[in-house]
Amino acid sequence: RRRHTRYPLVTGVQTCALPIYKRWLTDDLANYHLGLKEIDYNEAYRLRSSGGTGVGEFGVRTNNMLLGCVAGMELWRPLSQRLVMGAGLEVGVYGNKARVGMDVQDGLGGSASGSGKEVSLAGSVTANLRAKYYLRERWALVGGYRWWTLTGLATVGDQPIPADRKSTRL
Repeated sequence: RRRHTRYPLVTGVQTCALPIYKRWLTDDLANYHLGLKEIDYNEAYRLRSSGGTGVGEFGVRTNNMLLGCVAGMELWRPLSQRLVMGAGLEVGVYGNKARVGMDVQDGLGGSASGSGKEVSLAGSVTANLRAKYYLRERWALVGGYRWWTLTGLATVGDQPIPADRKSTRL
């Protein structure tokens, strides 16, 4: 009798705006920016299967290091003396240095592993909606929502399962 344990897909994202980032304040209601952004996106997945012959494992991990140029704008609209609403849009084009690794253990002492690297183009679109409530002249509460999407990433679901069935038998 076989038992399978699926571990959840683990995703990690870190984004960092580099110091090379220029913001133009045209007036109180609109501003524009252009600069460089770095995004580190990775995923990991593991499956463990146990049966009469032992415990087998299958694991896949991906890492995407993106570096590219972003441009965006924000528009602000005062609703009262203390409350301001804003919306923004940002687009980016990145070079993606992707790495993929795969490990398989069959529970009988056999194992296989593989890895690969690729450089490709990726893109992003970010939209946000924000509100500022000024408590005093220099103190404000800020809240909002940000939606963003990335394309051109290496993800766990895109990786092919190895063709050698002997070494991947769980």
